[in-house]
Amino acid sequence: MLKVPFGVNYLWDPTATVAIGSVTGASFVREIFTGVFASDMGVWAPDCAQASRLRSSLNKNDMKMFF
Repeated sequence: MLKVPFGVNYLWDPTATVAIGSVTGASFVREIFTGVFASDMGVWAPDCAQASRLRSSLNKNDMKMFF
């Protein structure tokens, strides 16, 4: 089996990004974790703390989070 570091980015959902990264064995996740944005979907305010707590509760603290 080839071991290549890979990452996950599930658009517009930081919590799902961390969850998917965890179950797939990703080395890192990439998402917009902070800030408030006006978009075509309305105001969007991702919760970085929730995603970080999920990563910790899944014991995946070695999985990097790129902001």
